[in-house]
Amino acid sequence: MTIDIHPHVIAQDERRYPRAPLGGRQSDWSRERPVSAEQMFAAMDEAGIERSVLVQASTGAYDGAGGEAGRSAVVCRLGVCG
Repeated sequence: MTIDIHPHVIAQDERRYPRAPLGGRQSDWSRERPVSAEQMFAAMDEAGIERSVLVQASTGAYDGAGGEAGRSAVVCRLGVCG
């Protein structure tokens, strides 16, 4: 079994999941190449990856584990440290 242990997903629906980057600056990759949960699962299928541990990006624009029960676990921040 192949497991990707650190992919990030970012919601494309900025109204429902507004961007709120830590430190006030969104990373280039998350702004230029956001990947939704659905896109991540499609890429996993293409690469032969069976499961993943999805990690919330520091933008805070999280798309959840969207629709593929049993294929992923999720790591996210629950509060802002400062």
